[in-house]
Amino acid sequence: MHGHGTSYRANGRMECEGQWKNGKMHGEGTSYHDNGNKKYEGQWRDGKYYGQGVSYRANGHVEYQGHWVSGMYDGHGTQYDSRGSQLYRGGWRGGQMVGEGTADKIPLGDGKTYTGPLHNGKPHGQGTARWPNGGTSTGTWQHGQMVGEGTADKMPSGDRRTTYTGPLLNGIPHGRGILLKSSDGSTACEGQWSAGEMVGEGTAHRLPWEGYHYEGPLLNGIAHGSGTAHWPNGGCCNRRWEHGQMVGKGRADKMPLEDGTTYTGPLRNGKPEGQGTSYHHNGHEAYEGEWLCGHKHGTGTSYYDNGKKKYEGQWESGQWQQGKVYSCIS
Repeated sequence: MHGHGTSYRANGRMECEGQWKNGKMHGEGTSYHDNGNKKYEGQWRDGKYYGQGVSYRANGHVEYQGHWVSGMYDGHGTQYDSRGSQLYRGGWRGGQMVGEGTADKIPLGDGKTYTGPLHNGKPHGQGTARWPNGGTSTGTWQHGQMVGEGTADKMPSGDRRTTYTGPLLNGIPHGRGILLKSSDGSTACEGQWSAGEMVGEGTAHRLPWEGYHYEGPLLNGIAHGSGTAHWPNGGCCNRRWEHGQMVGKGRADKMPLEDGTTYTGPLRNGKPEGQGTSYHHNGHEAYEGEWLCGHKHGTGTSYYDNGKKKYEGQWESGQWQQGKVYSCIS
């Protein structure tokens, strides 16, 4: 085939039309997707995209517009995403980004995107990373890494339960900032950060902790001082913490226990101790009596979940000792 012509697929649909030389597209021409939408429109050489041209996705949106060499992006051009929005504008060589360019929400990994200047395909200059939750980090980039001072707004933290808003140094929290809860955007804690860690004194506002939310003072990012634990079931306790651990005496209201019941009564070092009561999930009493180090210990009475007595007497480390056992149907 030589000169202007058209080729067709076996199903009869048009494949290419334009200038041909020695049986190959050569000069100006257009190729088509199987659905009939344009695939490429522009210059060809020996059957390959070569020179200025535009490639299209099967959905009709532009994929790339610019210069080509041997079927690859080469020279200056602009790349677009599947919806037709611009991703990158700048230099290319052999299908790879080279030299200076500008990105608009180009993928960086971990679901985040980058908007700003690039050098050899990597963030380089003043730019912004954006996460799926809408959070951002803005600052100076060098060869793909944030360097120097920057600013974060709702940047996801490591456990994804909270986000960070405040100053950055080399891409990590550094300075006076706050953590916000990912669930509702309310403040979880505020304080001073250094190299990504909370340092010195801070304040927690129902900060997600070990199975509960903590409200009170912090020291180096952990509970320290007189505070309150809030459980998902609405239970709470007012206690003193030292380096993240409950210490001394306190009192709990509906504190969840490992056996599925909840406890209301005095505590020592975070465990039931003294005269207290546990409850079944339906609100009926499960046990009423003495506790020691988190175990039923001393005189007490346990109950079935229908409210009837189960055992009455002495206990030791959670086990029956001397007492009376009752039938569930008695």
